[in-house]
Amino acid sequence: MDPTAIVAADRATPPGVPFLHVGDLDYHPDSAAIWARMAASLQREVFALHGNHDRFELAWRDATEPVRLAPQLSFVPDGTVLTFGGLRVGCVGGATSIDRRDREPIGRWDPHEALRPSEVARAMAMGPVDLLVTHCPPQDVIERLLLPKDLLRHYGLPLSWRDPVAAQIQAIRAAVGQPPVVSGHIHVPFAAPELGAYIVGMDRVLPWPVPDDADPEGRHRFP
Repeated sequence: MDPTAIVAADRATPPGVPFLHVGDLDYHPDSAAIWARMAASLQREVFALHGNHDRFELAWRDATEPVRLAPQLSFVPDGTVLTFGGLRVGCVGGATSIDRRDREPIGRWDPHEALRPSEVARAMAMGPVDLLVTHCPPQDVIERLLLPKDLLRHYGLPLSWRDPVAAQIQAIRAAVGQPPVVSGHIHVPFAAPELGAYIVGMDRVLPWPVPDDADPEGRHRFP
């Protein structure tokens, strides 16, 4: 998501309502000044997880509380529990890039994009949460998506390929009480209410709680 998309979402949402960004903010050291200028114009706090298109400092990822990057913009380390409106919200970023072969040569791939063992351990120890927000969806949700096999072929991966982070997220979700989960990473918005799972998609804002009539057929593409 580029800064202009954040600003557009900010302008379209009542002031003061915080945003929790599901990752792939595309924050890199060379874009820090751009994000700082953007954040100064926001009408709310934005909390960002790490995705697989970011490069946050490992020291920030080892922090025990959100790290302020700019006015109104904070990075959320894995295993952090935030409280919004009385709800405990567990936060876990990270994913494995299927397009690594294209991004690594141009320096847009982070070798630490996936979850490290210390981050998995922190997340497993969050305790019960009311909502889990992740970058990568759990494996059982990904299996429901039936992603096109030609996508894996395009990047030279076997059809049996699985993102190990997805299995870690599924285990973390079970450890924190199997709460509803909101994820990013997959670019197509998706909802499976029977699984308590929602994928935001690209450049979209998902209200929480999701309206009861948002997905009458069990699969809904958010407008």
